[in-house]
Amino acid sequence: MPGELEKLIVRIGVAAQGGEGVSWLIADVNMAWSFPVAKKLGVRAAGFCPSSAAMFATRIKIPELIRDGVLDEDGWPKRRGAFQLAPATMPVMDTAEISWNRAGDPTGQPFIFQLILRNNAATHLAETVVCNSMQELEPGAFALFPGVVVEELLGGADTKARALALRDVARRAIDVGGSSRRNLRRFVDLLQGSAS
Repeated sequence: MPGELEKLIVRIGVAAQGGEGVSWLIADVNMAWSFPVAKKLGVRAAGFCPSSAAMFATRIKIPELIRDGVLDEDGWPKRRGAFQLAPATMPVMDTAEISWNRAGDPTGQPFIFQLILRNNAATHLAETVVCNSMQELEPGAFALFPGVVVEELLGGADTKARALALRDVARRAIDVGGSSRRNLRRFVDLLQGSAS
């Protein structure tokens, strides 16, 4: 996938100083393998975490969970029971509920866990990660990210104004002549083999 993404961005073109082309790559943190491609091509990258900041913290803090004896090197619980990433500021979690160990058939767990580790290693290449949360709801989780800029998607007194502004930007981007519409058209043309 990284090679194909690189080819696609090169064919669409990298935006130069406000020109047309790809200027940002925004990807789910579960697709962080795309961030090194963006960095290589000089495209800015941002991540989006559709889950809460606490769930993102659980994934980013895997090395600490291994070091503290909560998980083994393969991501399996070393002991059953409760743990906390940050006592007094984070909710208690149960080792039986760790997401990568609840994906169905246990034979697939090693693949999921390794994918999470690889994505975690690339997350630092994103300039920001937007979580589906807000500082006021999860202050303990937001405090756990010293090396990752984590922005809140919702929150503050200006939530409605920010949401309306984002809506307007998104609408302009998809309108005729908008940058997202042009890039989508190029993408579709490339898929159909009609673009040079």
